[in-house]
Amino acid sequence: MKKRQLLIGVGVLAVLVVVLLVFGPSRNRSRGVGRRAGMLVAPGFVPAEARLIKITRKGTEQVRVRKGPEGWTVESAWGYPAVEAKVNALLQAIEQLRIREVRSTRRTSHPELEVDEATGIWVRVLDADGTELANVCAGKSISRERCFVRTAGSDEVAEATPNLVGATGAGASDRKPRQKFFVTMRVTHFDEKAVRRVRLERESGTVVLEATEGVEQVVNPTTGQQETKPVIKWVFREPETDAGQEADSAACHAIVQGLAAMTAFDIGGPRTLAVCGLAPPKATVTFEFEGADPAANAAPVTVLFGEPETEENRYYAMMGGQGARIFIISPHYWGLATKPLDELRKARPEAPADGAGEAAKDESDEAGKGPSDSENESEESPPETS
Repeated sequence: MKKRQLLIGVGVLAVLVVVLLVFGPSRNRSRGVGRRAGMLVAPGFVPAEARLIKITRKGTEQVRVRKGPEGWTVESAWGYPAVEAKVNALLQAIEQLRIREVRSTRRTSHPELEVDEATGIWVRVLDADGTELANVCAGKSISRERCFVRTAGSDEVAEATPNLVGATGAGASDRKPRQKFFVTMRVTHFDEKAVRRVRLERESGTVVLEATEGVEQVVNPTTGQQETKPVIKWVFREPETDAGQEADSAACHAIVQGLAAMTAFDIGGPRTLAVCGLAPPKATVTFEFEGADPAANAAPVTVLFGEPETEENRYYAMMGGQGARIFIISPHYWGLATKPLDELRKARPEAPADGAGEAAKDESDEAGKGPSDSENESEESPPETS
């Protein structure tokens, strides 16, 4: 009897041990830990308090974005203005980051899940006082919406959503965060309809164009009747030879529309102005504005254009009064800024060549004579009769 009770006791003990091994807490288990599912990775994080973002990989700071009085700038990219929408998207991704499943609590799993110092993308956010608000590592992407994450000071790796990797500007293949991802490539941004005067200063001379209100007759496609339509017409103010003459409205509109929302395909970096052909600039375009409310009129906008002598088919631009923030632009914008004077002139009817007018008049006079006139001139008078 005692032997039987002993065996039963041993069996119960063995079952308890198995249950503890399977369902009890274990720091060596790498999957199936679901006790934190749905919890925020960075609880208490408030994006509005962020003033500095540092993105690091392999122990090297790749991107540094700071918020100042004029908004976010990319300090690691020589202070170029940042795309605030992308900065906000990164901060919101950290705020919304939620655990789907804890996948590991073992430090040895970090390299495989790409959340260690060598392979992870670390995002550290600080407030105005330098206090750390969040420090999260974006690991291997699981899908477009999910990735592995780990917070500083913890060995725990979780599968989380949304995917934080893309919000850091990291490449899909090399996982290297790119500072250009956060830099705004928009060189200019103003209301083209408010432009009233354009000044083009080029090596070929200065051209000043002024917008005036006018009307033109158009045919209503529905009624077939002639109607009056208000239009903006452009008139030359300079050079003196063209002053007061109407310019080609389509060409002028193309300049204003194209340069009002000019975008670059790269940043010039810390190059000297002389190297970029900007000291002095090869072309300067100044836009002056006028609105219904004079108090709301914007200050003039000046854009400088450069064409370096050492680089073929490479063009640069920068905004006047905003420091040496140089952008690399397409030849299209360069062509608008340097459009020849002849292409700005409105096509006018050609004047007849010398002598052509007199010849045409003679032909007209000759054509106006009747057949009898010419015949009478050649006939002799009849003889007189007695």
